[in-house]
Amino acid sequence: MKKILVAILALTTALSMTACSGSKPAEQETSSAGEASSAVSESSSEASSEETSSEQSEAPAGDTTPEQAAAAAFDAFKALDQEKIAQYFIGGENVNLSNMSPVADGEKLSKLFVENFSYELGEITEDGDSAVIKTKVTNANMSTLFNDLMAFAMEQAVTGETDEAKINQAVEDKVIELVGTAKENPVTAEVDVRLTKANGVWKVEMDENLLDAVMGGLVSGMAEMMEQMAGALTSAAE
Repeated sequence: MKKILVAILALTTALSMTACSGSKPAEQETSSAGEASSAVSESSSEASSEETSSEQSEAPAGDTTPEQAAAAAFDAFKALDQEKIAQYFIGGENVNLSNMSPVADGEKLSKLFVENFSYELGEITEDGDSAVIKTKVTNANMSTLFNDLMAFAMEQAVTGETDEAKINQAVEDKVIELVGTAKENPVTAEVDVRLTKANGVWKVEMDENLLDAVMGGLVSGMAEMMEQMAGALTSAAE
């Protein structure tokens, strides 16, 4: 069961590495993205054709506009494309998606969290090497998923089942069920997507608000649960 919980946390943890790196000065960012010759993938968002035209999305990495970089970053997130995440997220080079499959179907579980993700780029404010794009981010509403899963795990713990494979399968099935339910109640958050131009390349800063939005509220839901658990432990100790 611990392995399944690790699989659930892995994507959030991996992307949190970019959030932790988001405060680095632009001068510290590597120039690898600017040297990349691969084309930016075509935007999968529902934004207007003016905002994410095919001409914009096909620009080389070193010639992107803020809109193109944001579209490329979000497309990389949806595709779990480690190379593109490194190119278009500040601190993205710290993400290691190869550790996201601690169980046989770990990759399948990871994809569950991104398959319903979409975005819509809106108004942009650009000031020198900084830019802010007002963006609507949509995903399945996963704000209570971790709490529900932990409750299920506790129920399983009292059944007396000792076969780890059976426990893992039961928890994995529950994750799939919970995400399926979350799909029926998508949540959209409006966030300011902040970008910085470093070494000629625009990169997205994955701050806490953006991380929570792309994960459908999973991050804030987990934080709230942890706070409740900490409060309960404090009360019990008094």
